[in-house]
Amino acid sequence: MSAPGALAVTGASGFLGRHLCREIQRRGLPLVALGRRAGEVSGAPVIDAGENFCSLAPSMLSGVQALVHCAARVHQLSEERLGQAELQRAYREANVEAALRCARAARAAHVRRFVFVSSVHVHARATPPAVTLTAASPMRPQSPYARSKAQAERALEQYCRDEGLELVIVRPTLVYGAGVKAKFAQLVDWVARGRPLPFGALRRNRRSFVSAANLADLLILTARHEKAAGRAWLAADAQPVSTAQLIEAIARACGVRARNWPVPPALLRLGLALIGRSGVLEVLDGSLAVDIADNRNILGWQPPQTLEQGLAAMFEDEGPGRSGAAGRAQKDLSS
Repeated sequence: MSAPGALAVTGASGFLGRHLCREIQRRGLPLVALGRRAGEVSGAPVIDAGENFCSLAPSMLSGVQALVHCAARVHQLSEERLGQAELQRAYREANVEAALRCARAARAAHVRRFVFVSSVHVHARATPPAVTLTAASPMRPQSPYARSKAQAERALEQYCRDEGLELVIVRPTLVYGAGVKAKFAQLVDWVARGRPLPFGALRRNRRSFVSAANLADLLILTARHEKAAGRAWLAADAQPVSTAQLIEAIARACGVRARNWPVPPALLRLGLALIGRSGVLEVLDGSLAVDIADNRNILGWQPPQTLEQGLAAMFEDEGPGRSGAAGRAQKDLSS
């Protein structure tokens, strides 16, 4: 049985779950870590709750005050082999049905609050540079992942309203930190290795990111703050940055010189099209900036880390060999 007032974390062995569990432990708060298989995270045992939490029992949540649902299926390269119907079923089972399963177990265990980690992509994949999203912006999910997160939000809102379970929805922007993978890891790898890049002219776009430490801080706050329940919150660092600014910040964090040539976007677009990678510019020159003023005005929350502090902490956590964020890149920027 856990100590009264414990925080439970699903997906405890995943990227975000590890950061959140470590911060909970650092603060001396009681923790219940849940995952698809047994293990250990930050010195705490991970309880085996089964694939998609099919084995999660209310007894596993005894004494828990709030459950933070971090577990999710995200885009994978292997998905390209799946048909649309099969892909939609996989996302629904992992991101909608599993979330509802956890909410039902939480309700049966008399957990007070359910914190659902969604995604800013329920609003949009990209926006014009002048547009800044808020938590009240229209929801226009475009990918199977984003659609499943939006479906989960709606299903949880209905269930929690009917059952009297407090619901908090947190929609992060792209999360970075030790152990980050996919596109961000690939970019970090390129910069850390001193690879020449042609993105120095991409200074007009605005994109928000959030460090894993900042997101963990907000999740712990929303799990406990009396004014957090019953609404959605966006999670981001204090200021959006352009692609060129991000590359320069990564270079400073890992102690190398940014080799980022200012190739004109029109020429860059042509060159990428010739090699079949037009999608790279769509990602790197796109905007997705968010406004987190409500976090400050209602919750009193300011991101504890700046972008540069978050990047520096990422490299410190990876160790002197920098084999983590740079070495674990799993997808290239065209995916």
